[in-house]
Amino acid sequence: MNTLSSSSLVLDLFIYIGLLVIIIIIPSYYLNILWMKPQRLRKKLERQGIRGPKPSFPYGNVGEMQRLQADVISMKASRSINGDFVADDYTRLLFPYFEQWRKQYGSIFTYSTGNKQHLYINDPELVKEMNQSITLGLGKPSYITKRLSPLLGNGILRSNGHFWVHQRKIIAPEFFMDKVKDVKSLEKEIDSLIWEAVCERKCQETPLLKKDLLQMILEEAMDHFASNDESRHFIVDNCKNIYFAGHESTSVAASWCLMLLALYPEWQTNIRNEMSQVCPNGSLDVDSLPKLKT
Repeated sequence: MNTLSSSSLVLDLFIYIGLLVIIIIIPSYYLNILWMKPQRLRKKLERQGIRGPKPSFPYGNVGEMQRLQADVISMKASRSINGDFVADDYTRLLFPYFEQWRKQYGSIFTYSTGNKQHLYINDPELVKEMNQSITLGLGKPSYITKRLSPLLGNGILRSNGHFWVHQRKIIAPEFFMDKVKDVKSLEKEIDSLIWEAVCERKCQETPLLKKDLLQMILEEAMDHFASNDESRHFIVDNCKNIYFAGHESTSVAASWCLMLLALYPEWQTNIRNEMSQVCPNGSLDVDSLPKLKT
């Protein structure tokens, strides 16, 4: 009888502990993650003078963002009927909440999406200073970079910490102005590569070429990675990053410029007049770029 009573007490104790965990500990854990922790971060930012829209539990400012976005979509639909549907101020149309909060709270403010607290910065000098910062704690958030992993691997656009510093040290010197000025030598390099392929086909002898960015990446991979698998990932990931950073940024900028020139023909006239003054011979070089203002 005593044994049954003891077993019953132990069982009751386990049930009590289980109920305690379900009723108190688990809700407290999620409450801390979803509300208390973001609130503590907001308080720290507010003490530094950084304010923002008041969030609501549990979605933060998502509801307000959706409402402002819906208002702009309805306004855009009415404007499209009248034929006025293209604008150069795309941020006001795509991110109306940022535009409203910027006017209300200034160029630096904070907002939240669920339990994620975001810092919005519209100060070019501060952004430049942050990009030049070598603080390893100032990295890219994992919830964003994780989604880009299949596309960019662990290249410079996605990596953080010491691995990012190592990759940046390899790649950055190739984009300094003294390197960019030699871009005209690309034609000669292409000819060399074609001739190299011809020589390889004829006699399997490859001439030595000037060290380029790809060669530097290959050498660094061989020097710093003992594993062939790590070396292969390092090379492939950075080639992906360089392709998207170079190709996509240039193509988007060129497409956007062409659209704006088509919308505003007077800009074409201004650019043409400025080019005739800065580059009377019709040839644009690196030294002429700082003189262009349009």
